[in-house]
Amino acid sequence: MPISLPLPPLPISPRPIDPPNPPVEPSLTHTPPSAHPTPLAHSLPSGPSSPSQPHPAGPSHPAASTSLPDPSASPTPAPSLTPPSSHPPSPPHPVASVSPLDPSSAPSLTPSPSHPKSTPLPPRRPLPSRPPFTTSPRPIPVTNPTSSTHPMVTRIKTGNLKPKPKTFLTHLPIDDTPSTVAQALKNPLWRSAMADEVTAQLRNHTWDLVPPPPGCNILTNKWVYRTKVKPDGSLDRRRARLVARGFQQVPGLDFDRTYSPVLKPATLRLVLGIAVSQAWPLHQIDIANAFLHGELQETVYMQQPPGFVDPYKPHHVCRLRKSIYGLRQAPRTWFHCLAAALTRFGFSVSRTDPSLFIYKSGSVRLYMLVYVDDIVITGNDSALIQRLMAFLHENFALRELGPLSYFLGIEVQRSSKGIVLNQRKFILDLLERAKMSMANPISTPATSDLLQQTAPALSPRFADPALYRSIVGGLQYLSFTRPDLSFAVNLVSQFQQDPTDAHWAAVKRILRYLKGTINRGLVFSQSPTMHIHGYSDASWASCPKDRKSITGFAVFCGSNLVSWSTRKQKSVARSSTECEYRALATLASEVLWLRSLLQELGQTIPSAPALWCDNLGATFLAHNPVFHNRSKHMEIEFHFVRDQVSKGHLHVHYLPATDQIADVLTKPLPRVSFNRFCSKFRLTEPQLAGA
Repeated sequence: MPISLPLPPLPISPRPIDPPNPPVEPSLTHTPPSAHPTPLAHSLPSGPSSPSQPHPAGPSHPAASTSLPDPSASPTPAPSLTPPSSHPPSPPHPVASVSPLDPSSAPSLTPSPSHPKSTPLPPRRPLPSRPPFTTSPRPIPVTNPTSSTHPMVTRIKTGNLKPKPKTFLTHLPIDDTPSTVAQALKNPLWRSAMADEVTAQLRNHTWDLVPPPPGCNILTNKWVYRTKVKPDGSLDRRRARLVARGFQQVPGLDFDRTYSPVLKPATLRLVLGIAVSQAWPLHQIDIANAFLHGELQETVYMQQPPGFVDPYKPHHVCRLRKSIYGLRQAPRTWFHCLAAALTRFGFSVSRTDPSLFIYKSGSVRLYMLVYVDDIVITGNDSALIQRLMAFLHENFALRELGPLSYFLGIEVQRSSKGIVLNQRKFILDLLERAKMSMANPISTPATSDLLQQTAPALSPRFADPALYRSIVGGLQYLSFTRPDLSFAVNLVSQFQQDPTDAHWAAVKRILRYLKGTINRGLVFSQSPTMHIHGYSDASWASCPKDRKSITGFAVFCGSNLVSWSTRKQKSVARSSTECEYRALATLASEVLWLRSLLQELGQTIPSAPALWCDNLGATFLAHNPVFHNRSKHMEIEFHFVRDQVSKGHLHVHYLPATDQIADVLTKPLPRVSFNRFCSKFRLTEPQLAGA
């Protein structure tokens, strides 16, 4: 067994032990193994080996990691593994000498008296000062921003502006519409609107105050309040209407006939197309208190308006001399009053559409479109239009609204292509009503499996049928300018009586499509000719409920789309030829009606209208006067198509299915085909001039 001989104490490197520092994130810099000092427990001098002795360590006595250098070498400071600290450098601490031959010896922070051979080390040489450690990044030098030569070309400078839906939401006025008469009378603005309504009634001599006759039917009334806004969402005016409760009227006693004509959408689009093609001006007027001008033929009694009871005759009632809002015959009496006045000026009522009034005198043409109290006037004689305005001022309370810009909730926008019919504000209101203003947009209004998803008994009932009917009704009105919605809206409209969750999901998809195409509108541009051509298509037995077919057609006058429709056929077709022939007959009826309207307007039709069908069998039936056994049952109902073709009034042509525009009106299509047909409908998002 080797014997350990006593050796003189070895000199220790003059490196004190620093107090422990807080833990620091490890450095990513690689340090070679040779750069690390060897711990004392594994560093032995050359000579006989000695058993390894553990070093006592504790929280207050960290283990010393000091290497034993060669005595003959010059002392050099050992490299430190401790990262730079923000603490000030600590004063040097004396380190106890360590004897490797004494197993009981252990490193100590102070000289131990039990070791007489321990000698104090010389003071530590101070290290060079370092900047304090910080985690903030160094500042990056910033170049001079004025040195850029990039041209700042913005949309405002180029005039290439697009309306933003969110901008409209910021212009919505605060809704202060009252719900009761007491609330309205407390607000001076609404009280003034009510006073204006009563003043208009008295000025027009609408009623006389009389004692109530015994046994007469006395109608009650109510105030209806509404805030009118402009197309940009700003406040227009506050309107208060005194409305009679017409449901209390007795048929045969208080009223007789109630029908009043309403302007057809195709008539409005056709007249707008003619005005744009001829570069005619478009004027808009509004008749204030229109229903108060109609003379009543029946004797009707009504209570005095709430809040405006005559203090001297509080128990009297109003015997109506003229019509008032809410009466069942009020629209009819107003229309007859307006028609009589326009007839005195020289207008004639159209036989094709009674809401259209036509003025002809030589080469002078004036057209007037009437929708209750909203009127559009156009023509080729501006002086005559001003005379007409003065004539209407003499007979009615008239408001001139200037060039046509907002009519029946439709925005008429001017662009480089002509005019664009858009219902952006109505779409925003519809999305807000359905709580889908923040919905994600999609590219098509219907999926290919929509017909199967909306089949009956496949989904639970929708919890709010009233909301479903309200939104679908709004979508139907929105189809006035959006033929791309025709098929999807027609489908969801068939389930208003008992909607399900699947039907509501289909409605929400239409709303998401509208969110992405909110600025899309129907373009009307100048057309060199008034040639009529139409497209018809049918989807055979596509309804999974009753296997009826769906008809779709679109009619153009020149280059402008003026009429379209999607409807379910009334009977089940036995073949695809039969359903296509039914669709062709529906298109023929619409084309003949538009042709008659153009003739009334005094427009020249260059040639017979052309009908395009993608079914060869239906095309042959339109030209062939002989019916065989499989088509004999269609002879009585649709013989007029063949008759019109034989007379030369209509021309029927074959068209490949890939070019059939009406295909988008009968079934869901993929996104590429859907967008291609929508572009042929001239649906676009124009770049508007101005903000």
